[in-house]
Amino acid sequence: MAKLINTNTGPTAVDNIEDDVTRGLSAAKLVLKMSEATMPGDIGHLANTGMGEGKTIWDRMCMLINARSLDLRILMDAHDRRNRGFVSVPTFRRSLCYAFGNQWIELGMSSKEFNEICGPYLSRRPGAPGDPEAYVMWQKFTDDVQTLAEKKIRTDGFLARLKAVEERETFNKILNQKYGITDYELKLAQTSLTDRLLQYSKTLAAAFRTLDKDKSGVLSRQEIRDYFAASSGYQQGGAQAFTENVNLGGVSDAAIECLLDFVDKDGDGDIPTAEMIAVLETEDIQSLAPGGVPGARQVKAPEQMVRGVPLSKIKFAARIIRERLIVNAKSISQAFKKVDADGSGLLSRDEILQMLNDYYILKYTDVYTKEVRGDLEVEQVHALLDLVDSDGDGGIKYLEFSRVLADGNNIDAIMNGGKKKKLPVDKALIR
Repeated sequence: MAKLINTNTGPTAVDNIEDDVTRGLSAAKLVLKMSEATMPGDIGHLANTGMGEGKTIWDRMCMLINARSLDLRILMDAHDRRNRGFVSVPTFRRSLCYAFGNQWIELGMSSKEFNEICGPYLSRRPGAPGDPEAYVMWQKFTDDVQTLAEKKIRTDGFLARLKAVEERETFNKILNQKYGITDYELKLAQTSLTDRLLQYSKTLAAAFRTLDKDKSGVLSRQEIRDYFAASSGYQQGGAQAFTENVNLGGVSDAAIECLLDFVDKDGDGDIPTAEMIAVLETEDIQSLAPGGVPGARQVKAPEQMVRGVPLSKIKFAARIIRERLIVNAKSISQAFKKVDADGSGLLSRDEILQMLNDYYILKYTDVYTKEVRGDLEVEQVHALLDLVDSDGDGGIKYLEFSRVLADGNNIDAIMNGGKKKKLPVDKALIR
């Protein structure tokens, strides 16, 4: 937070004058400069010495939460009327203001700090002008901040989200410096290349076999440029095929060259088709460049599967279920006990699925808008339950299920061990 200065002689200013939207203005003209998006930390007239002065926005929020006994999970829930777990950025801003109440001015959050706390929780980032605005995953935000305030620890998800934002910013910086493009342009090039290849072929492998005249399994950069120039209606080949925005009509040639660099890391101009297919099929474009350095290729090993569901989706299902149950029932085991009518400690798969459906965790179609809502497919849940129900009798011991939900490392322990074992767990989450 930029330090705020108190004076008694007219408008004040924050130390970083570029952050102060009121600099040079009289108090009478402030209302013309301010908007709904203006934050208290942007306004010199609201300067004060608040709790945690000089600390990060995360630390200041935690100090106020503890000092005022606030629970953001409850206070911010009122603004998510359909319990979707996400809201628009303006709604998130209003909800945060409501949650901190009289402490909102004391918190002194600036616009830069607001963007900092929103960044890790955006559902998606607008990639180009005119794209829809992102939503903020407020439930994940409140769960992370509340855990940080109450337990003085950062959850694995919180650290991972901060790391992802930092890696994306670093990746974009390097892309811009080396190629003059963004990750959005790179993803657009990847999608356009794939679509063009599949226009006349059922698979990428079949498309590349058509291009690979000598059946060597290797293409040159120039052959790929010539193909896309010709398929775009540009008649010249050879060096002339490399003309800005010709190859795919609007897709930057620099982005295409970046994709080719991911494969041709030794710079000899040869593009192995199998490796090019792996580059085009990957969903995580950053995974192709370890450390955010273009030119260093990395194709991930095949992911472990349960019932045909990737392990990453099973972990995602466990995290979503854990977070929703904690928000709605205070703890994982309390949620299960409400469903366990006979008190046996066992639940059937149908009982668990019904509970998840009641909490709007399973995907469903909204009867009014016809939109698909919810987070998880039924198969994801069944795959997760398979890790607990090793004997296949359909009975789920919810204490053991709670342990699996409480820590993603427990899922790895089961997968690597091949069978269930006694697992460590944070008792605060399941009691």
